[in-house]
Amino acid sequence: MDRLRPAGLLPACLWLAALALPATAAAQTVSLNQGGRDVRIAIGDAAALPADFPADVPLPSPRTMLSVERSDGRTTLVIVAPGTVEEQAERLRSGMQAQGWRAAAFAAPPTGQGQAWEKDARAVLAWLQPADAGGTRIQLQLLARR
Repeated sequence: MDRLRPAGLLPACLWLAALALPATAAAQTVSLNQGGRDVRIAIGDAAALPADFPADVPLPSPRTMLSVERSDGRTTLVIVAPGTVEEQAERLRSGMQAQGWRAAAFAAPPTGQGQAWEKDARAVLAWLQPADAGGTRIQLQLLARR
C-alpha cells in the first residue's frame, strides 16, 4: 500500500446530528445507515473501548474516550490524553513498534501530527492535535488494508 488515507469518515452533517443530541443525557449511542452501511456512534459515557479492540494497538493511559464509531469492520476512536502532541506521538510510535507494527506512508494533516501503521491485514491511522481543554486529542482509526 503506497499511501494510507482516511477512509469512510462520516460527512460533517451526520457527526453534527450525533453531537446535537440532548445535552442532558450522560451517554448517547446513535445508529445511522449511510449509503447502505450501518454506522454506530457512541459519545459521552457510552463511548467505551469495544471489547474486541485489538490488544496490540497501544492506547494512552490515562485517557478520556470522547467517541467511538463502528462501521463495516472499521473502528474510529476519539480520545483525549494528558501531555503534549509530541509526547503522545512518541508514545504511540514506540508502542506500535514494540507491538510489531510497520510505519506506512501517510498524507500528513495540515495541523498536529499524523502516523500510519500496517500489520497483517490491518492498518491504523492516527491524527494527534492539541485538545481544546489541554492535553492531546487523538483520532485513531483501525481498518482493514486494501
